[in-house]
Amino acid sequence: MARSDLDIPLNTLSLNNFFSLSTDIVKRNWLRASLVFAIVFGLAFLYAIKLKPAYEVSAKLLFLIDRTPYLTGLFDPDVPEAGQLSSLLSSQTPLSNQVEIIQSRPLIEETIRLANLRDSEGEPMSVNALANKIDIKIVGGTDIVHINYTDSDPEVAASVVNTLLAVYQDYSSTANQLETQEALDFVSGQLPRAESNLRRAEQDLRQYKEENRIISLEDEARVGVESMEALNLQITSVSADLAEASQNLLALQRQVGLSPNEVIAVNAVSKSDSVQATLRELDAVDRELASQQSAFTETNPIIVRLQDKRGALSDLLEEQISAALGSSTGWNTDYARIGPLEQSLAEEMLRQVVKEEALVRRLDYLNQTWESNRARFDALPRMEENERQLVRQLEVAQTTYENLLSRLQELQVKQNEVTSNVRVIEPAIASVEPSSSSKHKVLVLGFLVATLIASLTVVIPESISYYESLRLKPTSSEGENTFYAEKKS
Repeated sequence: MARSDLDIPLNTLSLNNFFSLSTDIVKRNWLRASLVFAIVFGLAFLYAIKLKPAYEVSAKLLFLIDRTPYLTGLFDPDVPEAGQLSSLLSSQTPLSNQVEIIQSRPLIEETIRLANLRDSEGEPMSVNALANKIDIKIVGGTDIVHINYTDSDPEVAASVVNTLLAVYQDYSSTANQLETQEALDFVSGQLPRAESNLRRAEQDLRQYKEENRIISLEDEARVGVESMEALNLQITSVSADLAEASQNLLALQRQVGLSPNEVIAVNAVSKSDSVQATLRELDAVDRELASQQSAFTETNPIIVRLQDKRGALSDLLEEQISAALGSSTGWNTDYARIGPLEQSLAEEMLRQVVKEEALVRRLDYLNQTWESNRARFDALPRMEENERQLVRQLEVAQTTYENLLSRLQELQVKQNEVTSNVRVIEPAIASVEPSSSSKHKVLVLGFLVATLIASLTVVIPESISYYESLRLKPTSSEGENTFYAEKKS
């Protein structure tokens, strides 16, 4: 490879030829490339030396769950807590929202104002200038946020970070208090309405029970079944007794030959002292009249007097019988002349009449009671359905009222608390040693730029020479391209 000119066809260029060619190119251009690399890297080195020392400070925030409801016993797992961190997207951590809040314009502006940050011209620092110098990262697998800030003055750097933390904590506390107050106002407005609904539901249920005489429908249904069975047994028994009493009354009626009304009349007349006295006096007059008629004619004054007396007693007897029976209707005077046997049968028949009437009244009462119980028993399913509906409405109203009351107590406790769900676990402290990361970045960047420019000083001339050789040198008969190599210097 000591030839001054190299004619190497491209299709025959091997790995050895490539390395030989590369070596020749480096030998021809190393001085120029080295000079360019030294100049560029030297400028970068000088710039890094003249850089002002930068001090990097950091702080850490820990985001917590507010445990006040747990400690006060007012925690409800079904109710989201005001001020608790949450995110609408299940795939996103709630800390991402807090990072954006920390970097938001209002908080950055407040930090600039409180820390009195100025730019090189003495004007207040712009929001973008400060936001670009703040680096906020979430520590993986934790609820910790790491905040970095770099400045030429370590005291200013620490002040900026601590001021930003204070501004964020104040914003978080204020936002939580505002949210709590809004929730408290809403619950306070809903509580009277919920209490009114609860009272109305209680009144509706009480009124329904009073109107339908309800104590316990379940017990009433059980007792109703037992009562219906007992009534059926009583109705059967009274019906049998009534049939027996009717048969006995019919038999006695055949023996006495009187109707039940006539038996009642006979019994009333036979027990009337005035009727019996008049009857005895009438019998005495009849006996005397029969005795005198055998001795005197019908026109005899004695016979006439006795007949007049007998007529007067007969009229009196009829009046007394009517008075005893309570009716002015004429009754046969023979009712007062029955014998002892007929009187005994009449009394027995009267007892059977009374018994039959009592059994009839009792059977009517039992049938009416059965019909009433049956109507009540048939209405129980509908009444149970209505009662369940009213009870459900009462339970819903009561649950709503209790939840609102519990929520109101919790919000009142939360309104008075001064705790926050964020804690500074590592405040920013002014660094004593400057950060070397800026100089390292400048040197690394200078090295890369110097390497790139040095490479270009080799590649560009070699490419120009190559294409010039292609233009000036003719091609071979086979049409193959040749590679031109310059003479070694």
